[in-house]
Amino acid sequence: MSKFTDDIMKQVTNKAKNELNERLYDVECPHCKHKVKVPTGKSYCSNCSEEIDLTLDFDF
Repeated sequence: MSKFTDDIMKQVTNKAKNELNERLYDVECPHCKHKVKVPTGKSYCSNCSEEIDLTLDFDF
């Protein structure tokens, strides 16, 4: 039963991580302090065109 529970928890965790990585986040640009919506990973600020690298730290 423990292996079954571990497998389900792994599937749920992977699904949650995928869902969180697919959405946009409201962040403040570290360069110009403008509020922008960006996906995870590297993207560019719509105000100053500087690169924003949004990395999520999963701890669950």
